[in-house]
Amino acid sequence: MSDGPGALSRSKSLYIAAVAALFLILACELWLSVARLSQTVDEGAHLYAGYQYWKVQDFGLNPEHPPLLKFIAAVPLLPMQLQQPHPPTTFSSKAEEYIGGGQLLYGNDAERVLLRARMSASIFSFFLAACIFAAGYEMFGAVTALLALLLCVFEPNLLAHGAMVTTDMAATAAIFAGVYALYRYMKKPTIGRMLVLGLALGVAAVAKFSAAALLPIMVVCLLAETLREHLQKAASPEHPPVTIFLRRSLGCLVAVLMAWVVIWVVYGLRYVARPGSAQLVPTLVQYAPQLHSAWQAHFVLWLAKHHLLPEAYLYGLVDMQVFGSQMTSYLFGKVRQGPTLSYFPMAFLMKSTLPVLLLVAALPFLRFRKGRPWREILFLAIPAVVFMGMSLLAAQNIGVRHILPIFPFVLLLAALAVSTLAPQSRAGAYVVGALLLIHVVSSVHTFPDYIAYGNETIGGSSRTYRVLSDSNVDWGQGLIEARSYIKKNHVTDCWIVPLGGETFSHASHYQIPCKPLPSSFEKVVGAPLPIIPETVHGTLLVSGTEVSGIFTGPGPLNPYGELLTRTPDAMIGHCILVFRGDFHLPLAAAEGHASAASTLLQAGKVNEALAEAQTAVALAPNAPDMQATLGMVLLKMGRSEEAQQAFQNARRLAHTVDPDNWLRTDEMIASVQPSH
Repeated sequence: MSDGPGALSRSKSLYIAAVAALFLILACELWLSVARLSQTVDEGAHLYAGYQYWKVQDFGLNPEHPPLLKFIAAVPLLPMQLQQPHPPTTFSSKAEEYIGGGQLLYGNDAERVLLRARMSASIFSFFLAACIFAAGYEMFGAVTALLALLLCVFEPNLLAHGAMVTTDMAATAAIFAGVYALYRYMKKPTIGRMLVLGLALGVAAVAKFSAAALLPIMVVCLLAETLREHLQKAASPEHPPVTIFLRRSLGCLVAVLMAWVVIWVVYGLRYVARPGSAQLVPTLVQYAPQLHSAWQAHFVLWLAKHHLLPEAYLYGLVDMQVFGSQMTSYLFGKVRQGPTLSYFPMAFLMKSTLPVLLLVAALPFLRFRKGRPWREILFLAIPAVVFMGMSLLAAQNIGVRHILPIFPFVLLLAALAVSTLAPQSRAGAYVVGALLLIHVVSSVHTFPDYIAYGNETIGGSSRTYRVLSDSNVDWGQGLIEARSYIKKNHVTDCWIVPLGGETFSHASHYQIPCKPLPSSFEKVVGAPLPIIPETVHGTLLVSGTEVSGIFTGPGPLNPYGELLTRTPDAMIGHCILVFRGDFHLPLAAAEGHASAASTLLQAGKVNEALAEAQTAVALAPNAPDMQATLGMVLLKMGRSEEAQQAFQNARRLAHTVDPDNWLRTDEMIASVQPSH
C-alpha cells in the first residue's frame, strides 16, 4: 500500500509529460512545415491589413474578414524597420490590399517577415489544442482528454491552416472556445461564467464572420439542454424548466450584448472604416445594393445609418455574400458557377482521416458503462451539425478550411469513441490502437504538405487535385518546394504556371528559372498575361488549382484541360503537377494574345490591338473570350457590324460549351456595349 502515492505521482508525471510532448510535437509540425512553404494567396493581404491596422487604424483594408488574426499576426512586424508599401488607391479596396501585401513582403525580407507572422498566428493552434484538452478533461476525464489532444496534434487539416496568416484557425479556435464557454455556463449559470461566455462570443465575432453560426448553435443547445433536463427530470420543483430556460436565455442575451461591445472595442470605438478622407472603393452605399436580397441591403444600410456596427464590419458582411457568390466551385472534376449543395459534406469526407470518420461513425453503437453522457455529446454534435448545415447555404465553395470549426468537435467525439471501445475487450483495444496509429502515420506521411491532404478513399493526397481544387490543393504554397525540385533534378528548359501567375505568386522572388505560362487566375483579375508559342517543349510545372479549370470553366474553356487526361510525371508538394514532353496549348497561347490586345486597346493602339485579337481568334476560334475580345477591339474602332458579329459568335460559343453554368461571356459583352 505504501507504493500507492508514489505510483500515483509517477502516473501523474507521465501524464503531464505526455501532454507536454504533444504540444512540443505540435510546435514542430507547425513551424517546420510553414518554413518550407511559400506564401499562400491571401496571406499577403491579411498581413498588410494587420500592419496598417496597427500603424494608421485603416480598417478599410481587407474588411471582408474581421481584424483579430491580422492584429495578432502583424505584432512581430512592428519593431522591424520595414519599407512602407504604397499601393495605388484608385482601384478597388480589394486590389489595394493584395498589391500592398505583395509590396510589404517582397519589398522586404519576405521569408523573415512571413515566418515571424506565421509563428505569431500559430498561437491560435495552441489555444485550440488547450481548449480541446480542457474540454475533454472536464467532459469525459483524463484519458479522453489525452486522446483528443493526440488526434488534434496529428489532424492534417488543422495543421494545414494552423500557422497560416489566414482567419480559418482563429475562427476555429474562437468558435470552439465559445461553445465550450456555453457548455460551462449551461452546467452552472453563474455571473462569472456568463462574462466568460460574452468575452468568448466577442472574440469569435472579430475572428471571422462565420462565427455568426454561434447564434443558432446557442439557441439549439439551449433548447436541447432544457429538453434533456425535462426528460431526465433534472429540474427541481423550486426551479421548474421554464424558469431555468428563461434565466439561461437572459444570460445568453447579456453575453451577446457583451460580444457587440467587444466588436466596437476591437474596431477602436470608431464607425468610419478608413482614417482621414480615405473611403472604401466601392463605398458601402454603392456595394450593399448588390446583395441578392433587397431586404438584406436595406437592413445593412439601416444598421449603417444608425451606426449600430462599425462600417468595416458591415462592409465585410456584404462582401462575404456579394464577392463569394461570384466564385466557382470544383467538385469531382466538374466546375460549376456558384456553390454546390454537396460540396462541404463531400470535402469533409475526403479530407478527414479515415480513422476519425470510422470512430465517429461507431460512436452511436457503443455501450457506455456509466450511461451515455448525453449533455456532452449534444454539446459536441449540435455545433458540428448546425455549422455543416449552414455551410450548405454558403456563397463560397473553395475549401474545407471554411468548415474547419467542425473538426475540434468531431475529434472529441472520436476520442470518446476510443476511450469507450478500448476497455471493452482486447480486440477493441487492438482496433482503436491500429486506428490511432493509422491517423498518426497518415499525418506524418503528409508533412509538410498538409493543405493538399486527401484520404485513401480518393487515392491519397497525390489525387486530391482530381476531385477538389483551390485551397484544398494548391493555395500558392508550393514554390519553395518547386525550386528545390528544379535544382535537385537539374531542370533547365521549363515552363511554369503557379497559382496566381507571377502577379500574385511572386514566383520570380523564389528564383525559379522557368518561363511563365498564362495564368487563369491572372486573367480573371485582369492582370497582363505572357505570350507563348502554340506548342511548348520541355518540363511543365502546373498548379493543381490552375489545371482544374476553376477560374476558366470546364472542357474547351480550360487552357490546361488536356493535362487532366494525363498522368503527371511527378508531383511537387501534392499541389504542383510536373509533365515532360511537347505540349500543344493553343488556348493558353490565345489567352496571351487576347491579354495583349486588351492592354494595347487601353493604350489607344487600336491597330496593334486588332492584330493581337485576330491572332487570338486564329489560335482558338471556338473560345468565346477570344471572339469577345475581338468584338471589343472592333467596337472601339467604330466597326459596329463586325463587332456585333463577333459578340454573337461569342455568345453562341459560350452557350454551346456550357449553357447552364458558364454565361460569363454575356456579362462581359454587356459591360462594353453602349446602352440603347
